[in-house]
Amino acid sequence: MYPKTVKMYIPLVLLILVIFNCKDSEKTTASENSNKAFAVILQENDKVIEAIIKDSEKNPDLSSLISSIEAGKSVVVENGLKRALEEEGRILQDAKSMDKEGLYEAISRFSEHLSTAINTGGVKLEGYNRFYCPMVSKYWMAKGTDINNPFAPDMRDCGEIKN
Repeated sequence: MYPKTVKMYIPLVLLILVIFNCKDSEKTTASENSNKAFAVILQENDKVIEAIIKDSEKNPDLSSLISSIEAGKSVVVENGLKRALEEEGRILQDAKSMDKEGLYEAISRFSEHLSTAINTGGVKLEGYNRFYCPMVSKYWMAKGTDINNPFAPDMRDCGEIKN
């Protein structure tokens, strides 16, 4: 069916494909400094979410969260994570001057972006989840598994984990 020379190279080609495929499927692991930086960012994010829940009429102060992102950019060494932090910082900077609905939309985009960066960048953090509320079509990040929707004061228990 195949010439002898082609048959001879098939195992070699298969071996090369397996080797390259294994390298591509290896999961990235973030550095210890990156893990610590993202832990601080998530702690500051928790404070923003708690502020929204406490007083949904008032826009939360984003300055500490933005500062934690800026500090993270100076210690994170992985290029993908560093670029993610730059985008997350831009999202929140823009959100500072928005009305409540625009701010909520920005926090949702920030949460989606942050979750993606953590998952694809190999950041190892225990206990944090990405939640989604289908009623308001928004995401948020929070510690634990209890649903406490910051975007719908009359439906605090509306949402689901979407890791």
